[in-house]
Amino acid sequence: CGAVGPRLAFGLANGTVGVYDPWTGKRVWRVRSKAGVTALCGFDATGDGVDEVVAALSNGAFTIRKADSGEVLFKSPSAGRGGGGVSALLAADYKLDGKGLDLIVCNANGEVKGYRPWGDPLAAALGDGLGDGLGDGLGDG
Repeated sequence: CGAVGPRLAFGLANGTVGVYDPWTGKRVWRVRSKAGVTALCGFDATGDGVDEVVAALSNGAFTIRKADSGEVLFKSPSAGRGGGGVSALLAADYKLDGKGLDLIVCNANGEVKGYRPWGDPLAAALGDGLGDGLGDGLGDG
């Protein structure tokens, strides 16, 4: 589980991901994927100061969803057969450059990748950010 602002995110082995509001005791949203959830964290991917819900899946993919609605903002491709599922998600200064937190995705096969939030100038220049860091609607890369 993870705290996403004033809400609580959850992920289950059966592929269910969702958010509860602890103040009302009501579920805000829930979705289910075909692959099981292997890791979950809050990460401000959009740079707006509000954490999104990042869910890692047993097929090697991960999704980033808005915490308030469950809207998909980013979905990585799956690793395919034998590619290894995602074993851990972390928010940390991956490049140790002091420029904020990056999303670190660790796969069961030993692969580690770091992603910068949208709108990060370095991510836009290098093409290693999430989604559309350039704001041109084409995605990075």
